Amino acid sequence: MIEGYGIVLRPFDAQDLERVLMWRNSDHIRSFALHSELISMEEHQRWYERLFQSEDHYFVIEADGCGCGLIWYQHINEKIETGFYLYDQKKQTSLFPF
Repeated sequence: MIEGYGIVLRPFDAQDLERVLMWRNSDHIRSFALHSELISMEEHQRWYERLFQSEDHYFVIEADGCGCGLIWYQHINEKIETGFYLYDQKKQTSLFPF
């Protein structure tokens, strides 16, 4: 767990599956995704199970005690790729006012 500036990053786990899938499938997140199609729970579950066999790390972003997004880093072709999204659109401007 990483904490600072009123934000907590905690490891993404099985209890987060439904909520993170809902976030990922929302129009305002999905429209910016590399793969913008809707994802089924079965596909999401398979992806989650593959995470344990990879060097990728995903964290739920919490602010004010509530989960509001996801941040990650992945190993791709011997490089690291990072990304994040905030589902809570009100938090988008209050956490990142730039």
